[in-house]
Amino acid sequence: MTDTYSYVPNGTGGDTALLDSVSLGSGGARDYSFGPAGHLDAVSSPGNQVFFTHDATGQLSRLERPSAGASTNLLFDGRGYLSLSTGELPPALLVQHGEAPEDAAADLVTRGTPGTPLFADGFEDGTVCAWTTTAGTVTPPPTACPKPQLLTAAATYSSAGVLHHLHTDSPSGGERELFYLYFQGRPVAQLERVGDTDTYHWIATDHLGTPIGFVERNSQTTFLRWHGGFEPFGADFSGASTAGVPLRLPGQWTDASWEQSSLGAEVYYNVHRWYEAGTGRYERADPLGLGGGINSIIYSWSRPTGFVDPLGLQTRQDGYIPDSDDIAQQIQRGCARQAFYRNYRDMVRANWKLSDKYFHCKANCEAIHCGDHGFEMACEMSDLREFADQVFKGDPPAASAADQAANAHGREQARNSPTTSCQIVCSQFRPKGLPSQY
Repeated sequence: MTDTYSYVPNGTGGDTALLDSVSLGSGGARDYSFGPAGHLDAVSSPGNQVFFTHDATGQLSRLERPSAGASTNLLFDGRGYLSLSTGELPPALLVQHGEAPEDAAADLVTRGTPGTPLFADGFEDGTVCAWTTTAGTVTPPPTACPKPQLLTAAATYSSAGVLHHLHTDSPSGGERELFYLYFQGRPVAQLERVGDTDTYHWIATDHLGTPIGFVERNSQTTFLRWHGGFEPFGADFSGASTAGVPLRLPGQWTDASWEQSSLGAEVYYNVHRWYEAGTGRYERADPLGLGGGINSIIYSWSRPTGFVDPLGLQTRQDGYIPDSDDIAQQIQRGCARQAFYRNYRDMVRANWKLSDKYFHCKANCEAIHCGDHGFEMACEMSDLREFADQVFKGDPPAASAADQAANAHGREQARNSPTTSCQIVCSQFRPKGLPSQY
């Protein structure tokens, strides 16, 4: 079966990188909608919608699936790492069909199909419940409305964004703690603690660091708890979630606290972004901008069998997790690339005679404001641009030298006067009549 993808038009006869819809080979379709900032707002299919809410910083803060009455709120720490996920599900039936609950009034359970959601309405005083016909008759009648089910997951990371500890709590599974050990950046062991009982799992991974097997050792025996791995883009075909395995592709994990809220657009947490395994795409563009690649939405250049993205930032050929200095370098260099792209675009749009040196100067100046690594990137891009102009366009050395003088002026003056506008810094190269927006 083949799925067919269509994309949002860009207004010039081409397409953007944003999905518009996916026609599923198995039947049906999924429609995608995005907000003004390019963040995923909703995934819709017949009878089901998943809504994504992002905060002012671009972080995903809430998932909601109204058809199931499921929602999840997401909180992040000061480093931007997910610290707490709180999922809310409607009250569910807790006994098998035909069983009589021992104390329906106290436990608020009733006859019916296990897991069937109930409609509950507290009216004015919160003591009256309206039960669906699916729920059957409750005897004796409940004295209070059933409360929603809460599922939580609290995560702890290293300073480099590596998951080391999970504390989860759910009505069905109770409290559970998971501790992870790594060797050469790959998970090798999981300690599961439930109450006073510790269970060890040895993790086997593939060549990229994706789990493909869990060997469990308890007080009595050692056995293979789960094996099979995942599809190339990370979809769970082998029952990893059922076996209690939260890890996915390198740097990714999932939890029951958001599985129901995102059903129909299943997403995994990938440190700086959320990843949809069904399409191999992220829910928003790469925070590094062009530093993460030309297509800032797709996962690992669409080559998931050879490359990974453990932080949701930049594709790598192995599971190496960059430290804070690496991340700062990537962000600053990506910022500088965007400065050059923005000024090149403005130069083309302005189409103004003798404006090239002004935009060259301004691109270098704005790149310096990105940080020390922005200076490095500005030098590299300026040298590459002038080399290409001489080799491919045939520009004379004198023209290249004049351009490099403008480039150097922008860099030096931006360092000497960091608070001065780049328009002022480069004013000596500004041609007369150039529109004020530039």
